[in-house]
Amino acid sequence: MRELKSNFASEIIEYDCFRQSMGYADTHFRYLSFFDAFCFDNYPDATSLSKDMIKGWFADVKSKRPGTLRDSYFAINGFLRFVGAIECVLPSSYLQRKPAAKRPYLLSDEELVAFFHALNNAKWQDPFSGRTLGTMIRLIYSSGIRPNEARDLKTTDVDLIKGTIHIRNSKKNKERIITLAEDMQNLMIHYAQERDLFVHNSELFFSHSNGSAVTQAFLWRTVDRCWKKANPTTQTLPQINPYTFRHQFASTIIMKWLNEGVDILTMIPYLKAHMGHSHFESTVYYIHLLPERLLSAKGVDWEALDAIGKDVSLWENS
Repeated sequence: MRELKSNFASEIIEYDCFRQSMGYADTHFRYLSFFDAFCFDNYPDATSLSKDMIKGWFADVKSKRPGTLRDSYFAINGFLRFVGAIECVLPSSYLQRKPAAKRPYLLSDEELVAFFHALNNAKWQDPFSGRTLGTMIRLIYSSGIRPNEARDLKTTDVDLIKGTIHIRNSKKNKERIITLAEDMQNLMIHYAQERDLFVHNSELFFSHSNGSAVTQAFLWRTVDRCWKKANPTTQTLPQINPYTFRHQFASTIIMKWLNEGVDILTMIPYLKAHMGHSHFESTVYYIHLLPERLLSAKGVDWEALDAIGKDVSLWENS
């Protein structure tokens, strides 16, 4: 945990403890630690919050860390409401309107083969990173877990004898157990054996050879690099990212059920629990991504489901 230095440190810590007691992750603390540093540098003697202070920090975020603007907005406003500084709460006009989420791209079988071939043959500065990323991305694709859930897996969360993984660091702190497909279980057994030889002093199941974690940025760059390598002659490629393989998993499962004439209304709750979705609509949304040729499948009542999930952002609810 980052050390806080401003006169508001104790209140920030109290707010973080309150959020965690309510079942939330400590995500707001990270952004408020930047606020603490800003106050320490610019308002070292301040003991009360002011509008100028909040506006100045938010302008600093906008110029230095624009990618964190939305998260910073919600973090600071939550903190201000917690301490009773309602007059300092930033209005919604400070929050840039988020662009509409793009429709997730689903890969064809040929595109999947080409991608994983490129992944298998990629060059790495750390040779063991190839084994780590190759196994991690296949786990996301075969189980549908979130990319950050794969990155955060600890060795103690993986039971390779039973073939299960325990997802602890999930959205809204909802834990769940995932059963691995047999081929994925075998792949992870082989990876674990190599990991024991090459990696030391790391509690993470997936790591580089020096034991360091696979960052989100590195994972996203890897997917983008291999996707482009798999399609060297295509000038305009659809955008994919690690979440693409999670979407691919859910869509593939639903397509299988549709082709088999399974009652989707009966099975969707199971898929919802497996995916770790908080809302039923987030799972149903995948049905609307399926190819036109499956619209006539007998396993789904389209009139009953047509109005569900259309406005759900898969990027926010994934």
